[in-house]
Amino acid sequence: MSRERTQSKPAGLPIIHPFAAGIDIGARFRFHVAAVSPDLCDEPVQTFQAFASDLQRMADWLVATGTKTVVMESTGVYWVAAYEVLEARGLEVILVNAREACAVPGRKSDVNDAQWLQRLHACGLLRASFRPGRAIAELRAYLRARKKHTDYAAAHIQHMQKALTFMNLQLQLNAHVRAASMAGTIVRPIPSDLHPIVTGNYRIATPAIQAFYELITRCLRYRTTGALIYGPSRIGKTRAIEYLRLLLAETHPKITTYHVQAKRKPRHAEGPFLTNLLKAVGYAEPDKGGNTSKRMHLIGKIKEACARNGSGTVILFCDEAQRYDADEYEWLRDLHDHLDRLQIRLFTFLVGQQDLYAIKINLQHAGKTQIVARLMVDELAFFEIRNARDVATCLAGYGQTSFPRGTEWTFTRFYLPQVAEAGHRLTDDAQVLWDAFVAIHNKTGLGGMLEIPMESFTHAVEIVLKESEMHDAAGYRPTSEMWAQAVRSFGYVQARVATGRIMSAAPHAV
Repeated sequence: MSRERTQSKPAGLPIIHPFAAGIDIGARFRFHVAAVSPDLCDEPVQTFQAFASDLQRMADWLVATGTKTVVMESTGVYWVAAYEVLEARGLEVILVNAREACAVPGRKSDVNDAQWLQRLHACGLLRASFRPGRAIAELRAYLRARKKHTDYAAAHIQHMQKALTFMNLQLQLNAHVRAASMAGTIVRPIPSDLHPIVTGNYRIATPAIQAFYELITRCLRYRTTGALIYGPSRIGKTRAIEYLRLLLAETHPKITTYHVQAKRKPRHAEGPFLTNLLKAVGYAEPDKGGNTSKRMHLIGKIKEACARNGSGTVILFCDEAQRYDADEYEWLRDLHDHLDRLQIRLFTFLVGQQDLYAIKINLQHAGKTQIVARLMVDELAFFEIRNARDVATCLAGYGQTSFPRGTEWTFTRFYLPQVAEAGHRLTDDAQVLWDAFVAIHNKTGLGGMLEIPMESFTHAVEIVLKESEMHDAAGYRPTSEMWAQAVRSFGYVQARVATGRIMSAAPHAV
């Protein structure tokens, strides 16, 4: 009972796949619209629901029309069930990117979409996206599910911890409570790419930082309102300020601290100087107004902070202070005097390069003793890592600093949990790391005493921790060659050569 039907072909385009069908996958209303060539049946467009029985009925209809190949868009995950049913029925199923088939002429509807897909596919104008075979797709689904379970495990452990904390059961994650993922590996509290070792957002106490902190506490105790901290460039002075501000927030929570970075500028004027201070104290519009209004806003913000913290003590760290001239030191002294009249005691710590010490001498020779007496009374020569004992002090920080805070996941334990549980500490390798720096220092003929820049030190430790993670076991220890390779990898020699003249001129603390 067949009758001739009018051939419906896109004008000017040859038909490549005469037995092609197009399916518009319904995402919102869960209806699928299938379209075949009008040459194959009297009703070339059919609508089916998304239930399993309806998908089988759709497959039956397509097979009955003689369809050989079917195209559908990759709409979310709604296409998967239809794809698998049609593939199981022996049809060639083509999955295409929606971007390549979205330009439907005329008013957009599900029927138009399905017919447009069918026409494009019939003319061979659609490119198939990669879809692995059935066996590979099944394996991939299992692996993805396994990875998700592994990723979610840490979050679920944290939820349990929180619930236990609410019940005042302080178990936490420690060496005696170990969680294993489905793969049998140790579950860490956060993904590795969020750890400070990866992001670089952490600070480790050094002997120089400890000396800096002792200087601050001494100034607070004896009411010494100003001190110099000077040393070569790129040895960690700015990081020391950030570390000390965090430490002071814990040890002296009522003290207000600020960190201002002195700007390099062709001329020195009070307006830009006050603007820089306003930015440091968090004023919203530091560039607006004249010098008098800026000064009042600065005093007002400091008063607000002191009232909020319940103390009249303020610490101001001026970084790169060797860039200030005599006028800017005078403006700083005026700020001290103004705050004194308000019963607010300001302690200023001028941090910079060795030029800072020379500036103090020049001011004394010039008779500007009022600046020295207010801002430069005490002093500290900031130093680098000078011996194996200093190395051990810094390495101890990796075994004492925890992340997330409040847990027992120290930096060392995060990367080497089994090594840490077995009792090994990075401090045990202090002499090995020092010897690695000594060897490369002597081999390359670098002049002067060996002092390790903090940046070179931290990068060497980070490399060893990351490289050792895959070898973690109770009996594992980083080898001396691994430490030596870490020192070489970061470019310690190049950094030392670049600043060699400054380093050799630096005073060495005993």
